[in-house]
Amino acid sequence: MSETQKTGDHDALRDEIEQTREELAHTAAALADKADVKARAQDRVEEVKTTVKEKVEGVKETAREKVGAAQEQAPGSAHDAAHQAQHAAQQAQQAARENPVPAAAIGAFFAGLLLGRMLGRRRSRR
Repeated sequence: MSETQKTGDHDALRDEIEQTREELAHTAAALADKADVKARAQDRVEEVKTTVKEKVEGVKETAREKVGAAQEQAPGSAHDAAHQAQHAAQQAQQAARENPVPAAAIGAFFAGLLLGRMLGRRRSRR
């Protein structure tokens, strides 16, 4: 063997040793990461926090959308309800005009009921 071949073999061997050391260092670091339970648990906690925050934001956005839709419908619904109540009152007035005896009987019944409660409370206080 010549001196040049020996030097080339030594250089190749050194390069191979260096590469093996680097691979061994990466492997040792990976094993250390797997063995570090506390760090892995903290990583998992951070992942869960991120997921929860994303879900909370999604729920907030959905709530905002539903509130907005309800607010858009509310004025119309309130107006419709008021209109329906007014219509029902008009129908009741019309029915009372057409049939005054039943309306008077119902009125007398409620007046008697109210009077009976008032008198009953006065007697119980004595």
